Amino acid sequence: MYIRDDKYNNAEAGGIREILSGLRKAVKDDAELLEKGISVFEMLYRSKAG
Repeated sequence: MYIRDDKYNNAEAGGIREILSGLRKAVKDDAELLEKGISVFEMLYRSKAG
């Protein structure tokens, strides 16, 4: 899976890619991986929502 960080020129996309890569390596159960991935994006959303 690749995030198209070049499409919108966002430097943050590289960090998100690394976080998701680490999750995929650490978590083998798909349901748990989905839950943790959603949590990452929820925290990112909250940090930007102010």
